[in-house]
Amino acid sequence: MRAFFAARGRVPTDSNFRQADLPQGGAHLENSCGTAPGIRLEHEQGVVFALPGPPVELKPMFENAVIPYLLEALGARHERLYTRTLLLCDIGESNVADILGDIIGEQTDPTIALYASPAQVRVRMATKAADEQAAQERLAATEQLVRERLGEHVWGVDDDTMESAIGRLLCERGASLAVAESCTGGLLASRITDVPGSSDYFRGCVVAYHNEIKMRVLGVPESILQEHGAVSEQCAEAMVQGVRSALAADYAVATTGIAGPGGGTEQKPVGLVYVGVGDETGTHVESFNWPGSRAQFKSRVTQIALNLLRKRIIGTV
Repeated sequence: MRAFFAARGRVPTDSNFRQADLPQGGAHLENSCGTAPGIRLEHEQGVVFALPGPPVELKPMFENAVIPYLLEALGARHERLYTRTLLLCDIGESNVADILGDIIGEQTDPTIALYASPAQVRVRMATKAADEQAAQERLAATEQLVRERLGEHVWGVDDDTMESAIGRLLCERGASLAVAESCTGGLLASRITDVPGSSDYFRGCVVAYHNEIKMRVLGVPESILQEHGAVSEQCAEAMVQGVRSALAADYAVATTGIAGPGGGTEQKPVGLVYVGVGDETGTHVESFNWPGSRAQFKSRVTQIALNLLRKRIIGTV
């Protein structure tokens, strides 16, 4: 604990040292993300685990210390739960339920469950088995059946993120990416740079929140802003072209919209957004309407923008 605080130029207090207290017979569990270690206490009635509350500390400790202990204690002959999750885009949960209705209705093993999140649906398949190979074979058979039904709506598996999928596609092609953001305020670039190694393909981002920056840095013509406004197909197209040229990138993506709660009109309501993507062959722009809180809007728009970029890279838009 002293080393943890010293590395951060801080001095631990008595309350910090109390985090190191251990009940008699207990064992510490290493906390790689914080100061409070976990505890494992074994007694005749079972085992008690005490883990820190913050998810960023709890999850790695559970995965690295608790699960291995339980697996070893249970032994190889006990059944385990195995899962496979398919990640979907451009389709709603109700549509997926209709397409997979007969499979879900007749499911026994593996089971299938649907989960909706902003601009994404997950199809989770689960099975229990004592043998991992048998479990994976069952999951693979069900996955193939689901993929045949859902086709190109499936873009990823398990812990994939849209930004990591984008990174793989760009690396495979040796291509670079530039971003221009207005309504998302840098969140799109933040997601892209969450991926380790993104410096291999990400050139940079221009957060052109003010119209003056759109004109001065991205070269959006004043006539477009006067005739069509900043939230328009024409502006999104000019932003894509401008940032791609300014940052010398192979691909570009841009967002411009109305996050709210104010600023909307009857013609351009809160939640309206234009997302543009482009490469050397041209530019493609689509409009969407996602009303909600500012945080919800920005999160959804970044997912939509990344998906549209993904489709541009693979040549479907």
